[in-house]
Amino acid sequence: MSRVAILKQKDISLALALALKAARMSQSELARRVGCGPAAISAYLHGREVPRRERLAKINEVLGADLVVGRAIRVKDVAPAMGMCEHTLRRAMLKGRYEELGVVIPSRGGKRYCFRFYPLAMKKLAGIS
Repeated sequence: MSRVAILKQKDISLALALALKAARMSQSELARRVGCGPAAISAYLHGREVPRRERLAKINEVLGADLVVGRAIRVKDVAPAMGMCEHTLRRAMLKGRYEELGVVIPSRGGKRYCFRFYPLAMKKLAGIS
């Protein structure tokens, strides 16, 4: 299991943007399927608002995601947005590739690793300016 730096509530926008990109869905299509206005989705993506529990559950259902307010961005969130599986991204990062995305920190025993992603890199990957 990979753990990364905990996101602030408004930073769920990064995880949402990555999930939206991985699902290859537009903001307006997500809004239509969730049953809200495109302005609400835009506010979530830009960190102006945080979706309430019920809306977040619907977003997760539509995107096939597992977004949780207060939880970190994980390899599981990043890999699909890059078009690869989790295992491939972990192996590549362990070999020193994708250094621009974040860092790999070994545990004390050296058998487990913590993958920490840079927020600015995640914004760039998700297409948020």
